[in-house]
Amino acid sequence: MALEQWSGLKRAIEAQTEWSSFRRTRLPDQVFTANAGMVLKEKVVVSRFRSPERQGEEPFFREWFAKQNFDIAAWPPDIPFEGAGDALLDRASPFFGLGMVSFRQNYARIAGENFQPPGIGLQLVDPRFYHLDTCLCRWKVGI
Repeated sequence: MALEQWSGLKRAIEAQTEWSSFRRTRLPDQVFTANAGMVLKEKVVVSRFRSPERQGEEPFFREWFAKQNFDIAAWPPDIPFEGAGDALLDRASPFFGLGMVSFRQNYARIAGENFQPPGIGLQLVDPRFYHLDTCLCRWKVGI
């Protein structure tokens, strides 16, 4: 019965989801698509992951955004950026995580090039909440 339920759930998700070359990879953290990048209207800052385990995801995310006709922002290879882990948009202002795995250079670079006013930097201090989205976002799963 569990397999039947899982298969039904999988079919339902696949029917509502665009599947791309991602599913042919063996990158287990790629399911965290909020970390793919940060979209600013028609422009996207594609993630540059700090950890080698996630760096293999970058070309797939970049390819997907390019196929969707996003303008891909230039980003230096030596400054990590992890999408919603580092930056979240609110209706009024963007928020940027500082500390843990986020870096002040990210905030200065993204805010300075893309926002007026430049948004709000939030210092992350609890290692249990190492990404901005783990601090500010809450998911509720109902079965």
